[in-house]
Amino acid sequence: MLVYEFGNGNVKPYVEAGIGVSVFSNTQVEDRKFGSAFNFEDRVGFGLRFAGGHEVGIRATHYSNAGIKQPNDGVESYALHYKMPF
Repeated sequence: MLVYEFGNGNVKPYVEAGIGVSVFSNTQVEDRKFGSAFNFEDRVGFGLRFAGGHEVGIRATHYSNAGIKQPNDGVESYALHYKMPF
């Protein structure tokens, strides 16, 4: 995951992006069919980091096998997240 933070104040905006691999336990997720359990994960997001370690952001993730094997329906997910240190 690559992360770039802007600024140096109490609130720091950031953007993130990454590519990785994943292995699914099944080759079908609801109505989406994957040709294999091996898939790639692409992720992009942005958010804000606050003083004290709190963070809020949004992230989009895409899974597919990049056309290695058919079918290759792919699936996307979107997440809003909040992080609070303990």
